Order: sequence, then C-alpha cells, then structure tokens
Amino acid sequence: MFRLFRFLNVLRTFKRSWTYFSNPEIPKRYKILPVIGLIYLIHPLDFLSEFQIFGWGLIDDFFILYLTLYWFEKLSINFLDRQKKDDFIDAKYEIRDKKEEE
Repeated sequence: MFRLFRFLNVLRTFKRSWTYFSNPEIPKRYKILPVIGLIYLIHPLDFLSEFQIFGWGLIDDFFILYLTLYWFEKLSINFLDRQKKDDFIDAKYEIRDKKEEE
C-alpha cells in the first residue's frame, strides 16, 4: 500500500512539473532542469549503463529525471510564493463607526 502512495507521488510530481513548465511566469532558468533530466534519460552515456546491469540503468535514468523534476517543482513553488508576497501592499487603516462620524 505504501508503495502505491509513493508511485502516486511520482505521478503527481510529473503532472505538477508539466503545469509549472507551461506556466509563463516561471523563469526560463528554472525550466532548464526538466530539460536536463529528459536529455539524461535519452542520452546514451549514463552513470550505470543498461547493458552492464540489466534494468538498473533505466532505474538510474528515471531516478535522475524524477530528482530534476522534483527540484524544479520546489523552485517553482518558492518562486510563485515570493511573487505572491510581493503583491501585498502594507497600509495603515483606521476603523470608524457611523456614530463617531456624526
């Protein structure tokens, strides 16, 4: 059961990363991370070759892709949170009752 939740978390990370990747507010320097992960997945030179240890090379590739997407997701969330904080304006205000105005 716990493995199912971890797998669903991986799928959510892929989905959220795509959402942030298509968001025009996210800087392009952050969007390089998923591209690097995809290049590593496709590129024939790896840390662990698929031919040396059958299957482990693919797990290595997908793990690197997951790490880059996870890092991209966290950077994007922090960037959007900082933008929201910048949107607020500090102001002083005073509450007046109608009786006081008369």
